[in-house]
Amino acid sequence: MTAKKVVQGLIVTMALCLSTTTVRAQGYRFFIMGGTSSLTDQRSFGEGPNSAIPYGSKYAGGGKVIAGIEVPFHKIFGIEASYGIGPNNLEITNFNTNPSTVLAYGVRNNRFSGDIVGHVPGTWRGIRAYGVFGVEYDLFSPTSSAQTLAKTEGFAFAPSAKLSSQGKPGFNAGGGIDYKVASKVDLRLDARYHTFGSPTFGLPQAATTTSAAYFPVGGPAHNIEYSIGLVYRFGKSK
Repeated sequence: MTAKKVVQGLIVTMALCLSTTTVRAQGYRFFIMGGTSSLTDQRSFGEGPNSAIPYGSKYAGGGKVIAGIEVPFHKIFGIEASYGIGPNNLEITNFNTNPSTVLAYGVRNNRFSGDIVGHVPGTWRGIRAYGVFGVEYDLFSPTSSAQTLAKTEGFAFAPSAKLSSQGKPGFNAGGGIDYKVASKVDLRLDARYHTFGSPTFGLPQAATTTSAAYFPVGGPAHNIEYSIGLVYRFGKSK
């Protein structure tokens, strides 16, 4: 529902942007944001293809800090580069115990994004909307505590596992509004949908030996982020 509305809003915004050819381009924009991240990647799996031992994995929500810059290239369009970091801890549940047990592994998501930005021409009471679409690279890094936990307490059905950082390519789409609060400063509200492959933290997706750890998950993960922050506008319009 949320991802669909974000994409629909992006299409409407881009259509408005393309409806004008007389607007001058904006200058450069530097922004810094803080927000919340809800990563959806809930999986169920067992030990072996025919196993009846149930396990589940999911991610906890977390805060995000995002910084970036937009460079104008044609009228109301720009290219945005950004970096975001924040926690989305992995939780592994063993449903075979009574009560079920949960082990939480700290995970930090480092995201590098490149987007095309389209701004609605003109403003209304200091408000200007925009839409974005682009590609990203997400690096999922287990914390040192998570690595120690996996070695000493195990990971799902494995009595010991070595976790490592893993990167996944993906894409994002979204949009937001800028509200002018000073001559060169805007308040920004932003909502974005991100999708990428499910990380396995360096573990294989299938068993390689009878004793080696593995993480049998796959497919796309989905992440919705809402953020608020400030934009500093500088440089001359073209």
